[in-house]
Amino acid sequence: MKLKFSITAFLLNLFLIGCTSNPNIIKTKEGDVTFGDCEDKNVVIVSSDKHIILQHPYQGKDAALLAASEWCSSNGEKKAILEKNHCDVCCQSSYQCR
Repeated sequence: MKLKFSITAFLLNLFLIGCTSNPNIIKTKEGDVTFGDCEDKNVVIVSSDKHIILQHPYQGKDAALLAASEWCSSNGEKKAILEKNHCDVCCQSSYQCR
């Protein structure tokens, strides 16, 4: 009985420690939830005339699309089309200009 209680308490502690140490979710003073330590701006990872990869915060998908569209139009293309999107601490979105 005592061994069963000890094992249960140990597993519960591991679970609680794992939940409290999640680096991807941070509460801000305003009460919003922010994902990771990602900067609040778009960062160009790779670019060419017809392709751009941006790193951006999770909440910045619309701003990333706008930045990619502006990049494409400045290179003579009509619009930016999302090819791939991957989010972890920050998001990386790959756009093709057409």
